[in-house]
Amino acid sequence: MRMLIVLLIFFLSLNAKMPQSINFVDPKLFSGTWFEIARTYNYFERDCLSPSVEYKLVDIDKFEVFNRCYDKNDTQRIIAYEGKAVSKEKNSMASIDMTYFYIFTSEYRIIYLNDYKTAVMASTDLKNIWIMSKSKDIEKDELNKILNFLDDYIDISKLIYSSHS
Repeated sequence: MRMLIVLLIFFLSLNAKMPQSINFVDPKLFSGTWFEIARTYNYFERDCLSPSVEYKLVDIDKFEVFNRCYDKNDTQRIIAYEGKAVSKEKNSMASIDMTYFYIFTSEYRIIYLNDYKTAVMASTDLKNIWIMSKSKDIEKDELNKILNFLDDYIDISKLIYSSHS
């Protein structure tokens, strides 16, 4: 009976749709400020307006990460938190370990990248997904392309869209 349950779990995991990370993400080109276009719900951004994240390259495979947004309850107040990112592959940001508050580490992957202008970062279980752009706005065709890509993996109707006005 145990063997049957193990085999069932194994075969179900094979059927789970999971996008591959991009083969190579140049850390220097990925560096800089990215504006959040849309995301899945996460507790730490529940009060955020106009969120952005800055990846500052400090070594060939290490980044300082600065998340910022305005507090939706007091738009004069900025919510900010810092973290560290370490590449899981030498010279590539395709898969990274992000650490916040010194103890919370999660693996994230770049699963979509268009010429370092737009990207999608996701946790390995797809519970946390961010559509990001190097500019505050994204072209409608590009957003539709990303949404069509994500539609194979998640319920895109649950995405939360950010405004940067």
